[in-house]
Amino acid sequence: MLNLAQVERILQEELGDRVAQELFDRVIDRLAEADGRWQELEDESQFGYNFSIQCPDICLIGALAREGGRLRVFREVG
Repeated sequence: MLNLAQVERILQEELGDRVAQELFDRVIDRLAEADGRWQELEDESQFGYNFSIQCPDICLIGALAREGGRLRVFREVG
């Protein structure tokens, strides 16, 4: 979900020498750990619920999908 190399670069640019390297490394480790807890769902069959023809009428996500919007859905694992 996260591009950790990009996040690390941004943090290094923004924080630079103001933060001890040990703290910086700990933050990057925590972000990597958090990133591994999420899995992107590839299609509606992974949602675990039944599709209803009424979804677009009662759900914002269904309405966006009907209009051709691109959606990315994640679920927490573990």
